[in-house]
Amino acid sequence: MTSRTVFISNYSCRVDRIDKDNLLSEAILLTTDQELRARLITNVKSFKIQKASWELLRTPLGYTKEYHEVPELVGIIAYLNSGQQIREAVKYLPGIPLKLFFECIKGNVQAETYLVYERGCSSLEDYNEYFAAHSVDSCSYYANLDHVTNSWQGYVKGASAYRDHSLYYRTVNHHLARQKNDVIMAVSSLSDSFHEISIRASFAKPGVLAEIQGDFLRAPDNICLETINRLLLMSGKNISAMSKKELAQYVGGPCGCTHLLDLVYEMCQTVSVEMPF
Repeated sequence: MTSRTVFISNYSCRVDRIDKDNLLSEAILLTTDQELRARLITNVKSFKIQKASWELLRTPLGYTKEYHEVPELVGIIAYLNSGQQIREAVKYLPGIPLKLFFECIKGNVQAETYLVYERGCSSLEDYNEYFAAHSVDSCSYYANLDHVTNSWQGYVKGASAYRDHSLYYRTVNHHLARQKNDVIMAVSSLSDSFHEISIRASFAKPGVLAEIQGDFLRAPDNICLETINRLLLMSGKNISAMSKKELAQYVGGPCGCTHLLDLVYEMCQTVSVEMPF
């Protein structure tokens, strides 16, 4: 079936250790009609934000150059459960820069694997126990640790592969095309330092997911791979008005995967905003 690509979106995030005391987390959005970048400098031990800034480089009207510092974020801990505090601090901030700051924070959480000593743990095994205790039922992996065959420290190869500068990378891509029969095709992928997921979906009616399938190419354990089958539960559903919490009933929670949930939600948001029927 002949189709025409109409929109491409790319998110990227990286976390680097820039000196003994600080991390630089950077998130970039590059789409068919926009280009933005956000940066957080955080303390390596406390994860407290030292400096926050964002740039607008391109809009649907063309190229531009705006630089904004966000002093309201200084002192906030860029870690799990900081969302409400950040939203309260920057109610004036547009949605996309705010999302990019949250992408930076997600990067910090993932990069913590290589900061276990600075964060107060005695070993990677100690850190794994700490994180597992705070992640019960957050995903299939942590909800079923008794059935996991590959520990986190085993997956990342422990001290033999410990990173000291370039700590974490992530890219998220969405490719939208419209077929002659007005079916919208979406291909989305997530690739980061620890995971790789691809999903393909079609929308034949406004907001209705006609078909969806996907693959895990990399994941910590086989139990993670099994969560991809939960995508089938969404076929035929009207997802246009679903919140992320509602989508989590299908692909999140103790039977799902947080990374898969993020990718599905972002794909649905992209289709809804960029390709209305």
